[in-house]
Amino acid sequence: RPHPRFRAAMSGEGEVEKRRLNEDSKRLLEAEASHLASYYSQLAEDKAVNPKVREAAVIYSIAEEHLLDSELEDALKKATQALELFREAKSKPGQQDAVRLLCSVERQKQGPDFSIDKIQSELRSCRDSEDKRGQGAMLLALAEAQLAKALAGEALSNIEEALPLLRAA
Repeated sequence: RPHPRFRAAMSGEGEVEKRRLNEDSKRLLEAEASHLASYYSQLAEDKAVNPKVREAAVIYSIAEEHLLDSELEDALKKATQALELFREAKSKPGQQDAVRLLCSVERQKQGPDFSIDKIQSELRSCRDSEDKRGQGAMLLALAEAQLAKALAGEALSNIEEALPLLRAA
């Protein structure tokens, strides 16, 4: 169901509302990405954390930097490596965040349509297993892909659905 502000924008109330929706969605996603970057940087430094998780956190952070610098092949390699390490350490949140990061890389490499299909498949799997945090992570990944397609209203709706799931997890 489209966000009410999206319906207003589509009903002819103007370009200003469309731009505001897009800006709001981007701001929310940037805040979440910044939170994850901080989280994994701190996790990498925490001596009380499993060494495998710490190593994965370092590699995850490197992958994010590569993505920010549009070094997509390097980002893909590091994000894949981080995912493998998170799996070995049995860190489900790490795995979910690494999958989201991989979806971001794929979105930039192959376009939003490719990543949307992959994300929706992951989202179905998370819903089937009632994995709230996984659902939240995939809804944010979906919102990022929707923004890349200029679907701001759908993106904002997915962000608003994701945030409570992530907070509750």
